Amino acid sequence: MILKIVWNHFKSRPFSNLLTLLAIAFCLGLLGGFWALSDNLRLMHAAKGSQEGEMSVFVDGSLLSEKASLIESQLKQFSWVASLQKVSSEESLKILRDKFGESLTSSLSEKSLPNTYRVKMQGSVPEKELQSAIESMKTWEGVIDIDLGGELWSGELSKGSSGLLLSWSNLLFAVVFVVVILLVSHITRIAFESSRDDVETLTLIGASKRWIFTPLLIESVVMGILGSAFGLFMTALFLRYGLGPLSSILFGKIAPIQELSWNALWKILFMGTAASVVGAFLTWPLIASSKNRS
Repeated sequence: MILKIVWNHFKSRPFSNLLTLLAIAFCLGLLGGFWALSDNLRLMHAAKGSQEGEMSVFVDGSLLSEKASLIESQLKQFSWVASLQKVSSEESLKILRDKFGESLTSSLSEKSLPNTYRVKMQGSVPEKELQSAIESMKTWEGVIDIDLGGELWSGELSKGSSGLLLSWSNLLFAVVFVVVILLVSHITRIAFESSRDDVETLTLIGASKRWIFTPLLIESVVMGILGSAFGLFMTALFLRYGLGPLSSILFGKIAPIQELSWNALWKILFMGTAASVVGAFLTWPLIASSKNRS
């Protein structure tokens, strides 16, 4: 009975359902494409370090000497580390002032600068292996940041377009999540309003409001899953035909990978489904407050 009601809802509004489905797919596809760009940017960053054979690991200057020594020993455990040089915050400040001038570095001080471990790599390090090592190092206590290419910490001076692109990832995730919630909430509200006569009939024969809400919830979940699936399909098309030209324009080179990680794929599917459930429950107050016509 419930599944029949869901099917009738879909059949009664094919055009609005299709538009909502495409809108959800577009939003999730946009998010997937952005994540693909971010993943490729990280790999390009790793490729730069691999080609130049250098890496700088920035460590909190106030870290206890024992913990700093632990970081140094952990770095030496990587098979591709040829040599390790420590640059103190005092030395870093002097080098940066010589490089950027007194006016640009006036806001920097020895206390604001971290200690730097300059790592020389031996041989050619696979990009994915290097990126995996970087992600691991970022979880170590005291590690502030990592730069590939052997540069020194320069605060705002070191932030480029690549860092800006990565910093927008969480914001886009939140925006897409809210948009999907609003889309599903709107189509669920339309479904309820268009079937008020049927709802009132079901209420008269004893159906509870929770039972009446169940078809709407199922319809929302189906919309979320289908929208996520179409969003992944749109992402696949972007990876196949659009990522290469776009990465050439943005980064000056072809993207090294043409696929999303399984983690990103599951995130998109989960987000589409979860947002649909939240969107459906936003209409619950409307259903709970509905009254029969006298």
